[in-house]
Amino acid sequence: MARIVLVRHGESQATIDRVIGGPRTCAGLTDLGRRQSAALAERWRAEGMRCAELIASQYDRAQQTAEVLAPVLGVAMTVDPAFGEIDPGPDDDGLAYDTFFATRHRTATDWDAMGPFGHYFAGGETVSDLFNRVGKGLEVVVGRLDRIGPQATAVICCHGGVIDAALRRAMQAPLMGSFALFTTNCSITEVWSGPTWRVVRYNDAAHLSGLKGDSP
Repeated sequence: MARIVLVRHGESQATIDRVIGGPRTCAGLTDLGRRQSAALAERWRAEGMRCAELIASQYDRAQQTAEVLAPVLGVAMTVDPAFGEIDPGPDDDGLAYDTFFATRHRTATDWDAMGPFGHYFAGGETVSDLFNRVGKGLEVVVGRLDRIGPQATAVICCHGGVIDAALRRAMQAPLMGSFALFTTNCSITEVWSGPTWRVVRYNDAAHLSGLKGDSP
């Protein structure tokens, strides 16, 4: 049984700037995002947290979060694009939210209406694409951890959509619908693999007490 600890990146500059911060234009963390990452690092230092692997997506905001955690976890960061957020494609990446909604004729409700195979971003990934990518990435990581030994741990610094995909994979839930997740910046979500996957915790953000509220 492998232990997968998923950390959503700290607050991103893209969220504050209200732009679609895909892999081509991600501007990394805000000052608050760096403080959130430092707060998690201090918590794990106190808990003696260690892991066999520390993985970050290709996005700057995820890598900057992992870089803060690496000295505490005692392992170097590796980058794996399998755990990136849904790719909006080159045409929409970096667009301001207002421009996207005005020129693409999209609303927030369109996402659910299009379903897992619809292209909310015309030139980007679908929800199904994201889930397949994350699922395959998890299988590869679990395979490596199983070769290390029982309950070997990987920490993956990633994104809200990735955590949604991982939890739905663990619970064998539909790709969309049935429930909604609102994952806090720099929170901890933990799942254990096995014949039956186990969700150990979701949205554990106790280390953020006293910091400014996280971004949506």
